[in-house]
Amino acid sequence: MDLQLLCSNEPGRESISRPWSAGDWTFATDGRILVRVPRINTEDKYKPLKLEAFKFGHDAVPEEAWVDGVVVDEVDMVDCKRCNGKGGWYNCTECDGEGKVESTCDACGHSHSSSCGNCGGEGIVNTDEGGKFHECHKCHGQKRVADPQSFVEMVGMKFATHLLFNLYNAVGAYKVAVSDDVEGAGLVKFEGGTGYVMSLRR
Repeated sequence: MDLQLLCSNEPGRESISRPWSAGDWTFATDGRILVRVPRINTEDKYKPLKLEAFKFGHDAVPEEAWVDGVVVDEVDMVDCKRCNGKGGWYNCTECDGEGKVESTCDACGHSHSSSCGNCGGEGIVNTDEGGKFHECHKCHGQKRVADPQSFVEMVGMKFATHLLFNLYNAVGAYKVAVSDDVEGAGLVKFEGGTGYVMSLRR
């Protein structure tokens, strides 16, 4: 079991970038999947998420309500729309990444600032002819991302394929049931733990 696979690696979500422990349990989440296993470390000070909304009432669900989770061993990939499949951006060399250029008026001799025509005022360009490279935060420089339109249907709910891929790779075989305590989520259980996975709202 590798709980780190279920933690976020997205910028701005550093608070859920590693597992943490509270009481008898260790938790991991990427904001879409949350799992709980018997305590495997001793760090109590780090508590990035309020867990009151999650009852973890998995034991109350009848065994016949659980279905075997679909094994997803590969994910359909598409070009990242954020960076247009480039893996990131480069600083515009015309404005040095500032988005503005200075020019001097021939008539009055004063200096004026205006949007850079080369990058449209963005300061970055999608071509390798630019300056410093900035890795795309969506695809992490990989140029491709999991197809957001790809899903699997179980227990009357639709789950993003890439989430089930991450779940299976982290915990192995799992079962799914409908959650009564968290709207839009499915319950999951696996050897050694339980959790939730968000469904798609379609």
